[in-house]
Amino acid sequence: MTTITPSRRRSPWLFFVGAVVMLAGLLFGYDQGVIGGALHGIEDTFHPSTLVVEIITSWVTLGALVGALVAGSMTERLGRRWSIIWAAILFTIGALVEALAPNTGVMIVGRLVVGFGVGVASMAAPLYAAEMAPARLRGRFVSMYQLAITFGILIADIVDQVLSSGSQWRLMLGLSVLPSILLVLAMFPLPDSATWYLKAGRRDDAAGALRKVRPGEDVQADLDGIAASLGESQATWREVFAARWRAPLVVGIGLAVFQQLTGVNAVIYYSDKIFAAAGFSTPPSRRPPRPGPSAWSTWSRRSSRSRSWTGSAAGRCCSPA
Repeated sequence: MTTITPSRRRSPWLFFVGAVVMLAGLLFGYDQGVIGGALHGIEDTFHPSTLVVEIITSWVTLGALVGALVAGSMTERLGRRWSIIWAAILFTIGALVEALAPNTGVMIVGRLVVGFGVGVASMAAPLYAAEMAPARLRGRFVSMYQLAITFGILIADIVDQVLSSGSQWRLMLGLSVLPSILLVLAMFPLPDSATWYLKAGRRDDAAGALRKVRPGEDVQADLDGIAASLGESQATWREVFAARWRAPLVVGIGLAVFQQLTGVNAVIYYSDKIFAAAGFSTPPSRRPPRPGPSAWSTWSRRSSRSRSWTGSAAGRCCSPA
């Protein structure tokens, strides 16, 4: 564990770190939410089969899966900073491909590229925040990512509602380039994390990175603590699956699995069709903003993890979106 000398001074550089985390989460949430409102226009333009609609909707998740798997080695080789920058660039390219797609094949490629960028950012951004933020703020910075995802979904719903009357699906998808460009701009002035610099043998750069975000702290002591943690032996897969860790491992995996089995992602993706089946005749009436997820995330910061997760699952089961 890293030992940090307590300090109450707030560095303005922490604002940029927080902006990076929020923008990365916003990208993820916006991309999840916007497709629900864009599907109607995509179907009117390309007249795809049901299978193609399902692929367009879901393959961003496939791209995110690949991106998340690659992100581990990517953040180690390129660093956290450049991994986030490249993720934002890929997201921008994918969003433009989606918005300008002349057919469904190109649209699917754009969805995959967007998903890959989202997958890389979903790992690199929280990791960067955890390594850059002081210990007393670390949990808050990492949880901001989840809050930003739900905020991104809410923004996507509002955008879909505003643009749905004209079936401007290309603009709906293309607007996601704005937060990705802002993410690149927010990331450029920031250094990489001290942890990565130490792994690369660049102690002076690591000290400079810590001085920016942790003013008034004993930087050398912090570096010694980080170096000591890096020197510890890594656990093997046999140790991970050992009997003494089996119960917490099952609980952790089970929470992730059952959270997805509630079907909340499918509800978000097909919300337009669900509301149409419920009797809402016009596209704007099918896109009511959903402030609920943001409220749940805010409550989870003030309540225990078990209570907030249980409440979230119950809300998803009882709510149409």
